[in-house]
Amino acid sequence: MSSPARQAFIDTIPVLTGYLVLGFGFGILAQQKGFGVLWAMGMSATTFGPDSTLTRAQVVQILYNKEGQPALNGQKHNFKDVPADQWFNNAVTWGSQKGVVSGFGDGKFRPNDYVTIEQVAVILHNYSGKPAAAGEPAGVGKYDDWAKQALSWAVAQGIMKNVPFTNATENATRAQTAQMLMNFLSK
Repeated sequence: MSSPARQAFIDTIPVLTGYLVLGFGFGILAQQKGFGVLWAMGMSATTFGPDSTLTRAQVVQILYNKEGQPALNGQKHNFKDVPADQWFNNAVTWGSQKGVVSGFGDGKFRPNDYVTIEQVAVILHNYSGKPAAAGEPAGVGKYDDWAKQALSWAVAQGIMKNVPFTNATENATRAQTAQMLMNFLSK
Protein backbone atom coordinates (compact mmCIF):
# COMPACT_ATOMS: atom_id res chain seq x y z
CA MET A 1 0.00 0.00 0.00
CA SER A 2 1.45 3.34 -0.98
CA SER A 3 1.65 6.12 1.53
CA PRO A 4 -0.79 9.00 1.12
CA ALA A 5 0.33 12.09 -0.74
CA ARG A 6 1.40 14.80 1.64
CA GLN A 7 -0.83 17.82 1.39
CA ALA A 8 -0.11 21.17 3.03
CA PHE A 9 -2.66 23.95 3.03
CA ILE A 10 -1.53 27.56 3.07
CA ASP A 11 -4.61 28.77 4.97
CA THR A 12 -4.04 26.71 8.11
CA ILE A 13 -1.56 27.71 10.76
CA PRO A 14 -2.14 25.46 13.80
CA VAL A 15 -0.41 27.76 16.29
CA LEU A 16 -2.51 30.75 15.31
CA THR A 17 -5.86 29.04 14.79
CA GLY A 18 -5.80 26.79 17.83
CA TYR A 19 -6.74 23.75 15.77
CA LEU A 20 -4.14 21.06 16.24
CA VAL A 21 -5.13 18.97 13.25
CA LEU A 22 -5.48 21.23 10.26
CA GLY A 23 -3.84 21.05 6.92
CA PHE A 24 -1.01 18.59 6.57
CA GLY A 25 -1.84 16.46 9.61
CA PHE A 26 -5.53 16.05 8.96
CA GLY A 27 -5.10 15.32 5.27
CA ILE A 28 -2.75 12.44 6.08
CA LEU A 29 -4.98 10.98 8.82
CA ALA A 30 -8.09 11.42 6.71
CA GLN A 31 -6.50 9.37 3.94
CA GLN A 32 -5.21 6.71 6.34
CA LYS A 33 -8.57 6.35 8.09
CA GLY A 34 -10.57 6.28 4.84
CA PHE A 35 -12.37 9.62 5.04
CA GLY A 36 -11.82 10.25 1.36
CA VAL A 37 -11.12 13.12 -0.93
CA LEU A 38 -13.45 15.69 0.65
CA TRP A 39 -11.13 16.11 3.61
CA ALA A 40 -7.83 14.84 2.31
CA MET A 41 -7.77 17.30 -0.57
CA GLY A 42 -9.25 20.36 1.09
CA MET A 43 -11.31 22.89 -0.85
CA SER A 44 -8.55 23.32 -3.45
CA ALA A 45 -4.94 22.28 -3.87
CA THR A 46 -3.81 24.93 -1.39
CA THR A 47 -6.79 25.75 0.83
CA PHE A 48 -8.54 23.77 3.53
CA GLY A 49 -11.14 26.45 4.26
CA PRO A 50 -11.01 26.07 8.05
CA ASP A 51 -13.62 28.75 8.69
CA SER A 52 -16.03 27.55 5.99
CA THR A 53 -19.15 25.76 7.13
CA LEU A 54 -20.23 22.23 6.23
CA THR A 55 -23.62 20.96 5.16
CA ARG A 56 -25.50 18.00 6.57
CA ALA A 57 -24.92 16.18 3.26
CA GLN A 58 -21.15 16.69 3.47
CA VAL A 59 -20.90 15.26 6.99
CA VAL A 60 -22.83 12.09 6.13
CA GLN A 61 -20.76 11.77 2.93
CA ILE A 62 -17.56 11.83 5.02
CA LEU A 63 -18.75 8.89 7.13
CA TYR A 64 -20.06 7.04 4.07
CA ASN A 65 -16.60 7.46 2.50
CA LYS A 66 -15.01 6.12 5.68
CA GLU A 67 -17.16 3.00 5.39
CA GLY A 68 -15.92 2.46 1.85
CA GLN A 69 -19.18 3.57 0.22
CA PRO A 70 -20.94 0.24 0.77
CA ALA A 71 -23.48 -1.03 -1.74
CA LEU A 72 -27.05 -0.06 -0.94
CA ASN A 73 -28.63 -3.24 -2.35
CA GLY A 74 -31.84 -1.50 -3.32
CA GLN A 75 -32.25 0.40 -0.06
CA LYS A 76 -33.87 3.80 -0.31
CA HIS A 77 -34.51 6.75 1.95
CA ASN A 78 -37.82 8.54 2.42
CA PHE A 79 -36.66 12.15 2.23
CA LYS A 80 -38.55 14.43 -0.17
CA ASP A 81 -35.55 16.73 -0.65
CA VAL A 82 -32.84 14.18 -1.57
CA PRO A 83 -33.23 13.40 -5.28
CA ALA A 84 -31.68 10.18 -6.53
CA ASP A 85 -29.40 12.06 -8.94
CA GLN A 86 -27.65 14.12 -6.26
CA TRP A 87 -24.04 13.36 -5.29
CA PHE A 88 -25.07 12.81 -1.66
CA ASN A 89 -28.04 10.49 -2.33
CA ASN A 90 -26.17 7.24 -1.59
CA ALA A 91 -24.57 8.67 1.56
CA VAL A 92 -27.91 9.91 2.89
CA THR A 93 -29.55 6.59 2.04
CA TRP A 94 -26.77 4.67 3.82
CA GLY A 95 -26.85 7.01 6.82
CA SER A 96 -30.61 6.88 7.22
CA GLN A 97 -30.73 3.08 6.86
CA LYS A 98 -27.95 2.66 9.47
CA GLY A 99 -29.53 5.15 11.89
CA VAL A 100 -26.59 7.53 11.58
CA VAL A 101 -28.76 10.42 10.39
CA SER A 102 -32.41 11.28 10.45
CA GLY A 103 -34.48 14.02 8.99
CA PHE A 104 -36.92 16.53 10.30
CA GLY A 105 -40.59 16.01 11.08
CA ASP A 106 -41.60 17.38 7.70
CA GLY A 107 -40.12 14.43 5.78
CA LYS A 108 -37.03 16.37 4.75
CA PHE A 109 -33.35 15.80 5.38
CA ARG A 110 -32.30 19.36 4.51
CA PRO A 111 -29.01 18.28 2.92
CA ASN A 112 -27.86 21.80 2.15
CA ASP A 113 -28.46 23.20 5.65
CA TYR A 114 -25.31 24.01 7.52
CA VAL A 115 -24.59 21.37 10.14
CA THR A 116 -24.30 22.51 13.76
CA ILE A 117 -21.80 21.37 16.35
CA GLU A 118 -24.54 19.52 18.21
CA GLN A 119 -25.65 17.80 14.99
CA VAL A 120 -22.08 16.59 14.36
CA ALA A 121 -22.03 15.22 17.92
CA VAL A 122 -25.37 13.46 17.37
CA ILE A 123 -24.23 12.00 14.04
CA LEU A 124 -21.01 10.65 15.60
CA HIS A 125 -22.98 9.31 18.58
CA ASN A 126 -25.40 7.54 16.23
CA TYR A 127 -22.49 6.26 14.11
CA SER A 128 -21.02 4.76 17.30
CA GLY A 129 -24.23 2.88 18.06
CA LYS A 130 -25.69 5.39 20.54
CA PRO A 131 -23.64 4.42 23.59
CA ALA A 132 -25.09 5.40 26.94
CA ALA A 133 -24.18 8.75 28.41
CA ALA A 134 -25.36 10.46 31.56
CA GLY A 135 -25.16 13.86 33.11
CA GLU A 136 -25.04 17.36 31.80
CA PRO A 137 -22.77 18.04 28.84
CA ALA A 138 -20.20 20.32 30.45
CA GLY A 139 -18.72 23.23 28.56
CA VAL A 140 -20.98 23.18 25.49
CA GLY A 141 -23.03 26.31 26.18
CA LYS A 142 -26.54 26.34 24.77
CA TYR A 143 -27.82 23.14 23.20
CA ASP A 144 -31.13 21.57 22.21
CA ASP A 145 -32.66 18.87 24.42
CA TRP A 146 -32.55 16.27 21.62
CA ALA A 147 -28.74 16.61 21.55
CA LYS A 148 -28.13 16.29 25.31
CA GLN A 149 -27.20 12.59 25.44
CA ALA A 150 -24.95 12.82 22.37
CA LEU A 151 -23.20 15.92 23.71
CA SER A 152 -22.69 14.29 27.13
CA TRP A 153 -21.16 11.28 25.37
CA ALA A 154 -19.00 13.48 23.12
CA VAL A 155 -17.67 15.43 26.10
CA ALA A 156 -16.98 12.24 28.08
CA GLN A 157 -15.17 10.68 25.09
CA GLY A 158 -13.00 13.76 24.51
CA ILE A 159 -14.56 14.45 21.11
CA MET A 160 -15.11 18.11 22.02
CA LYS A 161 -11.51 18.61 23.18
CA ASN A 162 -9.75 21.53 21.45
CA VAL A 163 -12.95 22.48 19.60
CA PRO A 164 -13.45 26.18 20.31
CA PHE A 165 -17.07 27.34 20.33
CA THR A 166 -19.51 29.16 22.58
CA ASN A 167 -22.74 27.22 21.99
CA ALA A 168 -23.32 23.76 20.51
CA THR A 169 -26.14 25.25 18.43
CA GLU A 170 -23.60 27.16 16.29
CA ASN A 171 -22.89 26.13 12.72
CA ALA A 172 -19.83 23.88 12.61
CA THR A 173 -16.82 24.98 10.60
CA ARG A 174 -14.62 22.59 8.65
CA ALA A 175 -11.91 23.09 11.27
CA GLN A 176 -14.22 22.32 14.19
CA THR A 177 -15.59 19.25 12.44
CA ALA A 178 -12.07 18.12 11.53
CA GLN A 179 -11.04 18.40 15.19
CA MET A 180 -14.12 16.46 16.32
CA LEU A 181 -13.39 13.73 13.77
CA MET A 182 -9.72 13.58 14.77
CA ASN A 183 -10.71 13.26 18.43
CA PHE A 184 -13.29 10.60 17.52
CA LEU A 185 -10.71 8.59 15.55
CA SER A 186 -8.19 8.85 18.36
CA LYS A 187 -10.45 7.48 21.10
